[in-house]
Amino acid sequence: MKNITETLQLKVGGPVPDSGDKYVKQLFTGSRRKLIEVLLKNRATLSRHQAKDPITVLCLSGNGVFRAGPLLDEEQRLTPGTLVTLEAEIDHEVTADPEIHILVTKFTDD
Repeated sequence: MKNITETLQLKVGGPVPDSGDKYVKQLFTGSRRKLIEVLLKNRATLSRHQAKDPITVLCLSGNGVFRAGPLLDEEQRLTPGTLVTLEAEIDHEVTADPEIHILVTKFTDD
């Protein structure tokens, strides 16, 4: 039985791919979890949205602000090493200040 299903090497703190101000890439889909890499630059915002499943957001590099709640009035500063958890179906958004690299984990029932 193989226990390690996939290994990823993220380029933390490296150059942002030249894909505009927002770069979102699904890195892994497995049993009960999905990993998504997000890079934002030039103060870009990953606009208000919800996830149908609980998530964690880990800031890998850069700085930004994570906002959540019906009015997006709860705020958490994101710096390298900051880990935020959020329950399912809560409005949230992320804004770069001026750039941020985050790893999002979605926890699914599948």
